[in-house]
Amino acid sequence: MPCFKVIKYKGFTDERGWTDPIKGKEFYEKNRDIKAEDPKELVTYSAEYCFNAEEAFSLEGDNKFNKVIIAEQLAAIRLHKNAPEVETGHLSFVYKNKVHTKENINGYSW
Repeated sequence: MPCFKVIKYKGFTDERGWTDPIKGKEFYEKNRDIKAEDPKELVTYSAEYCFNAEEAFSLEGDNKFNKVIIAEQLAAIRLHKNAPEVETGHLSFVYKNKVHTKENINGYSW
């Protein structure tokens, strides 16, 4: 849902909670104009207060992993040599009647 369709600020919604999308879009466009001096800040603001799906996911890059949490974990591993223990082995599917189709997957074995 575009951010300009739901604004909680006084003066943008009526007694039913409906937001005029034209007034809402004007509000956010003014804020974007202010942020335009810093491109990084504008991209972040546009992702947080998005008009469409492309803006919403503009900070995610090519994957859906949380980059901040991954960076923190990597730093902890490198700095403190505090890596989780890794168990190695072989994971495979268990099939019904030994018929190897997706529909016949009955579980997994380690």
